[in-house]
Amino acid sequence: MPTGDFNQFIKNLGDALKHLYKSKADFFNCGDITTDYLVESNLKKQLVSLLAAYNMSHTVNSETRIQNN
Repeated sequence: MPTGDFNQFIKNLGDALKHLYKSKADFFNCGDITTDYLVESNLKKQLVSLLAAYNMSHTVNSETRIQNN
C-alpha cells in the first residue's frame, strides 16, 4: 500500500475513533490492517500511537502470512 493511502487511512481511523470516543460508546475494532509489525517503521509507529491514544492495542504479535520473498 502506498504511504499516502496509509496516511489517509490513519486520518480516517482517527476521525472515527474520535467520534466514538466522544459518544462514550463501548466499541472494539476488528480488522486486517496491512502493515508489517515485525519491522520498525513510521507506519507502524503511527498506527500504534493512534491506537494507544484511545487505550487500544494490536493483539497479533507474530506474522500471519509468510511469502517466498
